Amino acid sequence: MDKNKVNFKIKGSSNVHKCSLSLYKLISEGNDVEISAIGAAAVNQAVKITVKARSMMAQGGRDLLIRPGMRNEIVEEKELSLIVFNFIVA
Repeated sequence: MDKNKVNFKIKGSSNVHKCSLSLYKLISEGNDVEISAIGAAAVNQAVKITVKARSMMAQGGRDLLIRPGMRNEIVEEKELSLIVFNFIVA
């Protein structure tokens, strides 16, 4: 069974509750999800979203392991560093 790769971009203004629900549903459906954030405010929201999604998984008896990373991308002709989070359900 092939997993779908879903790229989920987080902004500093992203709604934690809505995004964590979406993240939880995508992961529960078996999708391979990566979230990315640029900037301190976006990374802060991304961490909150992952914590809340992990809590939702724990209520179902599963653990959500988070693999943080970093990569560079060209955005609007500028090279920016993205913080990325990948997930493993245990």
